[in-house]
Amino acid sequence: MAFLIVVVGIFSFMNPAFLSFASFMSILQALAFIGIVSVGMTLLIVAGEFDLSVGSVATLANVSAALLMVKTGVDPVVSLLIGMGIGLLVGAVNAILVLTFAVPSFIATIGMMFMARGIAVWLSAAKPILPLPPIANQIGDIHVLGLSLSVFVFLLLVVVGAFVLARTNFGCLVRATGGNAEAAQIAGVKTKRTKFLLFMLSGALAGFAGTLTLVHFGTGTHEMGNGWELTAIAAVVIGGTSLFGGTGTVIGTFIGLMILHAIAFGMVAARIDPWWQISATGVIMLLSLTAEAVDKRRRKLA
Repeated sequence: MAFLIVVVGIFSFMNPAFLSFASFMSILQALAFIGIVSVGMTLLIVAGEFDLSVGSVATLANVSAALLMVKTGVDPVVSLLIGMGIGLLVGAVNAILVLTFAVPSFIATIGMMFMARGIAVWLSAAKPILPLPPIANQIGDIHVLGLSLSVFVFLLLVVVGAFVLARTNFGCLVRATGGNAEAAQIAGVKTKRTKFLLFMLSGALAGFAGTLTLVHFGTGTHEMGNGWELTAIAAVVIGGTSLFGGTGTVIGTFIGLMILHAIAFGMVAARIDPWWQISATGVIMLLSLTAEAVDKRRRKLA
């Protein structure tokens, strides 16, 4: 949080317009879709696993739902539900590969990333899918408490995810699974079932985010979701979640996302070359990982 305040202070000094309600809302809207994915990613990493397919799964859900609406005339609401269901199904496949066939999650989900992206490109013929039915655009225009639908859903998921991870028995199971899976199993924790549910949740949230981009932007496209997985992992790490599993918070991930997007928006406001945004993200992530490694080594020596 302190680092976020420093970032906001620096860019506000460089451009006073940066510190405004409109700027804050723009940042929230920009991070909402990746944020939805990041909630599921946080829980999965705390449990000791990864999902590098989330961006491509979101794209596949986006394209699939758009095709059902535009090409086959399926009811838009049903199409959106099918898109989310595709994400859930892919999450289940990832879980089976990792938990049944013992494929490392890094390998299994990176393979799924390429496969889902390739299918999305093939289905869309590498072209935008439009126009969407009017009801789809109307869904995209929905506002709740003055917030766009995507921002409202994201903030709601942050609250729910934070509560589940910190205050529920399931959250304890997630932390125990990632902290020491063998000890957790001896204590009676069904670690495989916990991870299976989390892979499905990650896929479902990716599919959900993909369908939300569809109604928000009004077009289906195979280009959506590029790089989401890396941004989500960066936010999770910057927010203090350990890549070794066992510890982490959804609120920390939210702060990590705010830091990344505040830097991106601040650089634009300060007229800094946008290519430096990528370097800044890398530097912050490396510093976070180094700090975690140093702290872990210090605790071992203590």
